[in-house]
Amino acid sequence: MFTLTNCPICNGERFVKLFDCTDHTHSGLAFTLERCAHCALIITNPRPDDNALSGFYASGQYISHSNTSKGLINKLYKLVRAFTLRSKVRIIRKHKRTGRLLDIGSGAGHFLNACKKSGYEVTGMEPDSRTREASRVQFGIDVEDEVSLAKYDRKTFDIISMWHVLEHVPEPRKRMEQVSQLLKDDGLVLVALPNPASHDALYYASAWAGYDVPRHLFHFTPDAFEKLMKDTHFEIIKVLPMYFDAFYVSMLSERNRKRSLPVLRGFMRGLISNIFAFLSATPIYSSQIYIVRKAKNNN
Repeated sequence: MFTLTNCPICNGERFVKLFDCTDHTHSGLAFTLERCAHCALIITNPRPDDNALSGFYASGQYISHSNTSKGLINKLYKLVRAFTLRSKVRIIRKHKRTGRLLDIGSGAGHFLNACKKSGYEVTGMEPDSRTREASRVQFGIDVEDEVSLAKYDRKTFDIISMWHVLEHVPEPRKRMEQVSQLLKDDGLVLVALPNPASHDALYYASAWAGYDVPRHLFHFTPDAFEKLMKDTHFEIIKVLPMYFDAFYVSMLSERNRKRSLPVLRGFMRGLISNIFAFLSATPIYSSQIYIVRKAKNNN
């Protein structure tokens, strides 16, 4: 196990324990969540070291790797995916109608394929070798290991996306510095993150599926993410909701609680969470897309 003694965003040394979460996807083990007393970043601490962490992704329930249809909740997820893929492409096209796109943590390649069909030149990075092969077999898209990020020249890409990826990265500051190097000065970054400040996260507490320990190493509140962006010379230009995530995560959270009718209960809680977020003065959706660009004084 590896224990962080300093916050990777603000370098703070004081953490406050929140609660223990169970890994419901793979191991059944409990992991502790701590909050940085300064910047509010929530950390899985301690966590498995890098060599052991890959084993926690080896589950048939981990849909971004396995593409499983097992269970009603995963079937619903796959039904919604086609709609959400089109929505993601539309978001990009509003800002960049053409260009070279890098998707970091590209999973089984569905988003890459949608972008390729829309005319973008696509490159994917995915740490899991079996998932990379699935991208090649299903979509004919060659996907590289994340270590290949180092081989690309500065200012290579027009768009860089990380869909529910940054929370998995052991060194988020270093990753954003890499992104800054690879991104053109007028480029666009899209980062999707679960939001531990959302209504459903607060309601489910340690049972909230968005924590997904220990695979999620960090849990970014909007304030913590904004600080990371400022410190790495990015600026947030827009925050968009991921409405369907509230329903999906709430259904999984109900299943974590082992309650009856998890789909129905989760649907109702997801609806309530979206209503709370809609009525809030600041974005607090279950998952949010941050559209980011280089800070103007950093070009």
